[in-house]
Amino acid sequence: MSKSVDTVYTIGYSNYSVYEFLNTIKRFNIDVVVDVRRFPRSKLRGFSKDELEVVLGGVGISYKWFGVLGSLGLKFSGSVNCSTSPTFNSYVNYLLSSEEVYNTLKYLSELASKYYVLIMCRELNPKYCHRQFIADVLSIVSFKVLHIIKGDVVPHERSSCYNVLKLKYSR
Repeated sequence: MSKSVDTVYTIGYSNYSVYEFLNTIKRFNIDVVVDVRRFPRSKLRGFSKDELEVVLGGVGISYKWFGVLGSLGLKFSGSVNCSTSPTFNSYVNYLLSSEEVYNTLKYLSELASKYYVLIMCRELNPKYCHRQFIADVLSIVSFKVLHIIKGDVVPHERSSCYNVLKLKYSR
């Protein structure tokens, strides 16, 4: 069943057991978990791609891996220096330059307009994770983005790269 949805959630799983993770996301009626790790492996039991796909499927939640949106090991040069972190600058340059990323974010937006989507990565705090920039893009295209942190919901705050991303993604 499709819906008209205007909210996207994000979460970092590092402080959760799989059981706590499932209970937390079920509170938000999540339909689809979008994994944005470049390499969907984890030392935490239940959070590697194959395990997570089975666990989520068992409770009726779809799992999608969008590895192209991952940042681990990414070294991408460009002219944007909107963050104090060289790693984040590299990631933002990647978001601005890659047509595959652009198309994946467009598909993510289409998915999020029909289903309750949760964007998942490892890092607990979105301010220290590349998903803050994915959240920027989603907010640019009119989604309300809420970060789930230790079971609480925190509204997305624009990153220092928001205006740079807006130039590309508001078209």
